[in-house]
Amino acid sequence: MMDKWRQSMHHGVIYHDLEKDLQLDGGIDDLWINGEGEYHIVDYKATAKDQPVTELAEWTIGYKRQMEVYQWLLRKNGLKVSNTAYFVYCTGDSVADSFENKLQFHSHLIPI
Repeated sequence: MMDKWRQSMHHGVIYHDLEKDLQLDGGIDDLWINGEGEYHIVDYKATAKDQPVTELAEWTIGYKRQMEVYQWLLRKNGLKVSNTAYFVYCTGDSVADSFENKLQFHSHLIPI
């Protein structure tokens, strides 16, 4: 289902509440599975800041809400979903010695 769920423009993960005639959906980046059979939702972010992003700032509260909606959608689709989700945050290296058609990143795994 991952190929379908990644397609946010085509609704991604869908839950349709028939009683309320309400459909909610969202496109997820990735799922990881742990040893207990729980799925962790993973979202990839990239930016070009002066310092690598190693934790979520207050202004990123919407990212946390986004992950909570994804967790809810997957649970409604019958998956066993962990309460812990992850951001893989990649910050472009703005002080690299040369470009050479390659972008360098500092990547950090941020659990929420």
